[in-house]
Amino acid sequence: FARRFGFNRKGYGFPWGKVEEPAGDYHIALLSAGLKGAHTSPLHQAFVASIVENGGVAILPNLIARIETTEGRLVYSGEPIVLGRAISRKTADALKEMMVMTVTSGTASDRRYFRLLRRKHRDLKIGGKTGTLSQWLYPEGRCEWFVGFLEHRGRKLAFASIAVNGSRYVISGYELGAVIAMRFANSNS
Repeated sequence: FARRFGFNRKGYGFPWGKVEEPAGDYHIALLSAGLKGAHTSPLHQAFVASIVENGGVAILPNLIARIETTEGRLVYSGEPIVLGRAISRKTADALKEMMVMTVTSGTASDRRYFRLLRRKHRDLKIGGKTGTLSQWLYPEGRCEWFVGFLEHRGRKLAFASIAVNGSRYVISGYELGAVIAMRFANSNS
């Protein structure tokens, strides 16, 4: 499944994540939690969230959808590149439901920006996965991330956010995800 989600893939100039070949069941468990030989990037994690959002189909991220001249003439239009089915629609739907629950009643539900987001944009659907990459004692600080998707008025977005905080806590990667969603919804209103 790691390969289906793009790990150890090459090509397209995309920063694909990497995982070691597992050395037994315990190592598989560590790899699946993103530990001991699993490496990824926020862009790759947004790609993973897009697979869930796309019903299990892997589509190469398109960083530039279109380029127009100042007169409005189309210079470039990015066409989707379908890489194939990574998981079944049934599995994608189940993951999507769990990711929505993370925001409505799970680890991100009680964060201030998610509460504000739910109050201000009741028609926005958002789901995600939270995580912590390090502890407070690491020199770079505590790394918290949020990988998710959102839907608002017919538009969809998959994204990943990460925040690194030192001893003075500013904002979590989860809340940064809510801020991204808020901006997306505000621009779509």
